[in-house]
Amino acid sequence: MPTFGVALKHQMRECVLSLFWRRADLYRFFLQCQVPTASLSLVKDWEEKNLARVSIIDLLFDSLDRRSDHGTVHFEIILGELVTWQDFDSYWFIQGNLDSVMARATGTKVVRSKVGCPPSPDGDARP
Repeated sequence: MPTFGVALKHQMRECVLSLFWRRADLYRFFLQCQVPTASLSLVKDWEEKNLARVSIIDLLFDSLDRRSDHGTVHFEIILGELVTWQDFDSYWFIQGNLDSVMARATGTKVVRSKVGCPPSPDGDARP
């Protein structure tokens, strides 16, 4: 079973950050992606621990990496959700907390990384 490389996981992290503003929504996303309870328990009390969004993702990704299968199944589920994401009309995009153009570009980078495409010559996120 292949493992997920550092570059792809970094792109996934950036994509997740571009899609979710509230930590509760971030947590719910990982719950829906079937991240194991043991991993989710590390961040369940994010408010008491004052965890930033990026810290939540890093803790979960590190926890998945430490599994005997390196979290491959769970990373595949997360990746599948990210590459098919279509909801750019949420309140957080409309209010300007999140940028739908940047989120789409970040999603495109994840897709390119997944299929092994090099970045475009001018550095943009064209497929």
